[in-house]
This record gives sequence, C-alpha cells and structure tokens, in this order.
Amino acid sequence: MQQQPRWKIAKEQKLWSPTHQVSKSQGATLTCMGNSRFFLVDCVVADGFEFQDAFDDPHGFVLNMTTFRLKYNHEGKLRIVDRNTTSCRISRQLSSFAPVAFWM
Repeated sequence: MQQQPRWKIAKEQKLWSPTHQVSKSQGATLTCMGNSRFFLVDCVVADGFEFQDAFDDPHGFVLNMTTFRLKYNHEGKLRIVDRNTTSCRISRQLSSFAPVAFWM
C-alpha cells in the first residue's frame, strides 16, 4: 500500500473566507490545472445582503474565481504565488445552484 504524502500548508495568504459562504453544503471548489497551478471557485452572498434577500436582487451574489500557483521558497516553505482573483456579481434563482471548478 502506498503511503500518503505529508500535508504542507502555505500560511501567509488566505485564499478563501467562508464567512459569506452561500451555504455550508456548497463550499468553494478547487481543481488542479497541472504544473502546480490551481483554480478556486466560490459563490458568496454580496456585501450588504442577507442570504434570503440576495435571491430577490440581480446582484445579490458574487462569483469569485481565483488562480494561483504553489512554490517552495529557498527555506523549503510552501508559498502561494501568481495569485489572480476575478469577481463578478451574479443572480441566483435557485439555492441549489453551485458553480464548480473543473479542468480538461
């Protein structure tokens, strides 16, 4: 049986904040794009809205899309580099709608 690799955590940057997360069952999704590149997608309630009120507004939710790379620094610590986030306001009519990250 093959042994799992040890976990490494990059502590200097926070990519995802679940405080405005749409629901606990629909969190952010992460996919690997190869060459230590990753894509993170999350849908959150826009600032100034409560969860139920956000459905009544065409701009009640925000779709966050973040790409980043992981790299070891000269001390051997894991770092997040080349981080780029794009956000756009979206409308959601169904609470079951949840964008998912994928790579082909």
